[in-house]
Amino acid sequence: MFVRSLLFYTVISSFVISGCTNTSTYTELATRRPLGREFSTFQPPKEPSVTVEHTPRITEPNGVINLRQALSLALMHNPELKAFSWDIRASEARTLQAGLLPNPEIEVEVEEVGGAGARSGFDGAETTIALSQLIELGNKQSKRSKLASLATPT
Repeated sequence: MFVRSLLFYTVISSFVISGCTNTSTYTELATRRPLGREFSTFQPPKEPSVTVEHTPRITEPNGVINLRQALSLALMHNPELKAFSWDIRASEARTLQAGLLPNPEIEVEVEEVGGAGARSGFDGAETTIALSQLIELGNKQSKRSKLASLATPT
């Protein structure tokens, strides 16, 4: 009985430890781009006033602007261009997730609960615990990661 318990806890420990490791070489998220940093962003008021505006006021630039300012204004006020930056971040997150190992799975099954006589209650129950870990062969993890990195919008 001691050997069975020792084997059971050894298997559980190895699955838990293997599920917590990270073999991904992708450690940094993309850095923010400096385009548009000189413009302030909308901050909601700390205490709402009697009349609340639903959209922030956009101040139009006066005078001559350079190309960098024109691009920044276009990025800040065009909804499609605003959404594109989120598409890039989502693609980077998919690439990161594709490089991780699949999670281990546990399954618990209890049979013959609530019998009669000597097997009444939970005393006669049969419990089955199953742990499983997908082992990928054929370099599938690196191929999946490469595929996700190629799907990044440009």
